[in-house]
Amino acid sequence: MRLLIIAAAGFLLTPGGAAAQPGDVSVAVLGIEATDAPDTLAAEITDALRRRVAATKGFQLIPGKELIEIKLVFSCPDEAPSCMAAAGESLGASKLLFGGVKKAPAEGYTVALKLLDTNKRTVDAWVNKSIPKYQASGDALRGHAQSWFAELIGLPAAGSLRVRANVVGASIAVDGTLVTATRSPDVVLQGLNVGSRRVRIEKPGFRTFEQDVTVTAGDTVLLSAELQEAGARPATSLGAAPAAESAEEADDPRRSLRSGFWVTLGAALGSTGAAAYFGREVLRVNSDLDPFRRFDCSAGTCNKDKQPAAPLSPAERQKVDDLRGEGRRAETLQWVFIGLGGAFAAASGYLFYRGYLDEPSGSTETSFRGLRVFPSTGAGSGGITAELDF
Repeated sequence: MRLLIIAAAGFLLTPGGAAAQPGDVSVAVLGIEATDAPDTLAAEITDALRRRVAATKGFQLIPGKELIEIKLVFSCPDEAPSCMAAAGESLGASKLLFGGVKKAPAEGYTVALKLLDTNKRTVDAWVNKSIPKYQASGDALRGHAQSWFAELIGLPAAGSLRVRANVVGASIAVDGTLVTATRSPDVVLQGLNVGSRRVRIEKPGFRTFEQDVTVTAGDTVLLSAELQEAGARPATSLGAAPAAESAEEADDPRRSLRSGFWVTLGAALGSTGAAAYFGREVLRVNSDLDPFRRFDCSAGTCNKDKQPAAPLSPAERQKVDDLRGEGRRAETLQWVFIGLGGAFAAASGYLFYRGYLDEPSGSTETSFRGLRVFPSTGAGSGGITAELDF
């Protein structure tokens, strides 16, 4: 008990960080608490929120603590506003942003955040959002954090734009304002106002690319730009779509996985057929050996039907040896192809999952390919719906 009191006293004396500028709202972001979710995800959400607070005009980021540490030191297991407000005051913050992330019933996570006014000792706003697993990292997660903070403080929501171009070093302008240049890998433009935006991409020696895109709150929209050389003949509208589709398929990292799936599936089926063929050969050899089988009996030597039979002649013994050799080879090949078939089947299943069901690592596009399962309800009924997108 004594050790806990000392720790609490030391916590209260911890400096609150740099003094806020006049008019700025000081905000402390506590470390997000993870429940049945990766700690790395909670840390990434915390970092994204702190970066967003620091980058938002009119707000100043105050160094925060871990939420679990606040609960322990100030005895706030239920996150009561009065108790959490005392923690915020000790940090020198007028606003306290805290919350948690937990695993959702479907594939993904649920993020719950609260913004507390330490002076009023009340929760000003809160958000409770679900994000799919493939958007729980990188630019997509940072885009969500930006949207969450904007909703908490009442600012207009914003979105992001991922520009994928076939030319590096081309200038990118949004609504007539030059913002950056294309590069490899893709360039992501964050903090764009939602709605229709005009994107212009140009570089000397290439035809200018222009297109309208719709930016949605909290999402990252993909724009694929195919710049053509100035001397090249422009593609007709009828042929442009297949070219763009081919370029998109060529960039898809799962294309080789899908090809591998069909190859290994064919090999698995072929191996299974070969194992079945040699299995039949083993049965045929056993059938051919039946007339030559001899057993000791009361009559001296009997055949497989337990009838007296003459011993095998040298020629018959040679025939038996040949058939046995043929049977052993067929049996060996049968097991070889059984093993190969199993290996190819396992590889085919893995490649099918990676190529068709799994989402590429680091993907932040709004389109989703794979298996989706979600609840559905209707008048007096309910259930689940599954969709498989190829």
